[in-house]
Amino acid sequence: MILEGFPGLAKTRSVRHLAQYIHGEFHRIQFTPDLLPADLTGTDVYRPETGKFEFRPGPLFHEIILADEINRAPAKVQSALLEAMEERQITVGSQTYLLPPLFMVMATQNPIEHEGTYPLPEAQRDRFLMMVRVFYPEKSQEQNILRIARTEAISGEIQQKDNSLKITYDSIFAARKQIYALHMEPAVELYLLELIDASRNSGRYSSQLNKWIEVGASPRGTIGLDVCARASAWLDQRDYVSPTDIQDVAFDVLRHRLLLSYEADADGIDVDDVIRELISVVSVPWFGQDYAAGHERICWRSSAAARQDAGPAATAESVVLLYGQNPFLNFGTRNGVWRIQKIRCRWWCKNDRLAGHRPYWNRTYQSVSRG
Repeated sequence: MILEGFPGLAKTRSVRHLAQYIHGEFHRIQFTPDLLPADLTGTDVYRPETGKFEFRPGPLFHEIILADEINRAPAKVQSALLEAMEERQITVGSQTYLLPPLFMVMATQNPIEHEGTYPLPEAQRDRFLMMVRVFYPEKSQEQNILRIARTEAISGEIQQKDNSLKITYDSIFAARKQIYALHMEPAVELYLLELIDASRNSGRYSSQLNKWIEVGASPRGTIGLDVCARASAWLDQRDYVSPTDIQDVAFDVLRHRLLLSYEADADGIDVDDVIRELISVVSVPWFGQDYAAGHERICWRSSAAARQDAGPAATAESVVLLYGQNPFLNFGTRNGVWRIQKIRCRWWCKNDRLAGHRPYWNRTYQSVSRG
């Protein structure tokens, strides 16, 4: 995770405080221009008494790593994190060493100071799961900050937590299994994929997006969006993932993965504005009961492309597709329900999905009639 914010917003302290709640070793690395890759990974040290080289592990062999002001170190040092973050291992010379199972890199950087800094390359940024922007606190929050600072100044030490509250390895890995086991409807998964596709093939969705986005999200971004959406649902104590979960985490997951064009920069468009536009142009699935009793449906708010494909039935606002148990598709508008027999769309029958059959793609129907 990358924490990006102005100086003095307790980014470093937040990571250090989080580490106190996790049962693992924490190490802070202050990134500086004279840092070397071996200062992170470790190096082989010659032992005269044995006449052999012995590997001395670097700070990356701890569970929780704080890369403080990561953009102050040159690219060769930043690249030392690539193998560790992606493959959970480090190669020194001809030997490869595995990192701890619970390995996490949390980095901080200052967005306003560019003197003496080295911006993270796109390949490096893409390996971070999230980029979280830290903003100035509200007045009530800042009042609490003042009280904490006074208390610590009087006591002469930083407030510590009770060590008995630490989260164990077993609890963390059990939570991971629960998160991956959460139910995600195929329609919600398709919605997630449509968001990623809209960032890559933006011309199919919006002329504005096509002008703003130079490079879209990678497959690693797809995986990250899926994991974070599941984690959001798990934290909300639900056993299923909703489109709202995807939208809630989309900004933090995609913010550092989209490369904007010169036109976007010239227009003063921020990456959050682009993600907001992505969410607005991609159709959102909705779940409910069909108009016919006992028919379960999945509704989609259609995009402009879907309304064009649907033809005369798509003249009203808020067009939706209703999937039922019938061999036809119900096409719903504010003016009523249309029975669509000519529309190219992605659909599946509920019974087929439960039976484990693959969904039908791009079925074509032949006529349109009022239902």
